This record gives sequence, C-alpha cells and structure tokens, in this order.
Amino acid sequence: ACVIGGFASPLSKAAPRGAAVGSTWLYVSRDGGRSFRAGAELGPPGTFFDSGLVSPRPGTILATKQVGTAQELRASFDGGRRWTTVHRGVLGYLGFTTPSQGAGIVDRSNHTSSMIMTFDGGRHWAAVHF
Repeated sequence: ACVIGGFASPLSKAAPRGAAVGSTWLYVSRDGGRSFRAGAELGPPGTFFDSGLVSPRPGTILATKQVGTAQELRASFDGGRRWTTVHRGVLGYLGFTTPSQGAGIVDRSNHTSSMIMTFDGGRHWAAVHF
C-alpha cells in the first residue's frame, strides 16, 4: 500500500490514473517483488493500515481498515477489486504461516488480547480458546 504524494509534494508522473494527493493505492508484483504496478485504490488517507496488510497467496489480500471509530479486517480474493469484512476488531498483529492458516491478535478496549485464526486463507476467522 502506498499513499500518493506527501507534504508539499505534487503527484509524480508515474502516479496511477485518477490518483489524488493523499489517496492510498495498492501496488502489486507478479515477479517476486522485482517490479510493481498500481492496482486498486484503497481509499482516502488513514482508512487502511499497512501494518495489517498481508497476502498469503497471489490475489488474496487482507488489510485492517478504519470504519468510523471501529476497525475491521477486510479481505479481497480478486487482487483488491472487491473487499469484504471478515472480522471486526482492533488487530495488533496479523500474519500467515501457510497460504491457508493465519493468526491475528485482537486488542480489546479493556487492555486484554485474544487470538483469532483462519484455516481457509482468511475467509473465516474464529477465536482461539486456551
């Protein structure tokens, strides 16, 4: 994810078509990170958080998004064109150990944490009880 422009910086000639200063865009690589191209626009500044941005397999992207005063975990299974909410809550950590198995640490308002896991590539998440 990349925020276009910056403080006192105009748009670059390489900015995606339709980009505005401060808009956030998804950049994708199809060659293992040797090159990137602009993909979908993610939204206005501050709505998606790159600290909660993961891609367990090509075409699948999960990102945390600010929605009003709450946060959601959003998933795209088509390279960022369409997004769906797969979990609601503040995530302090999000990661995958395999393309299908992932874990997240949910930070609660009472200063406690819980763990959620997925076993289907991020489509469904459930609390882990110890």
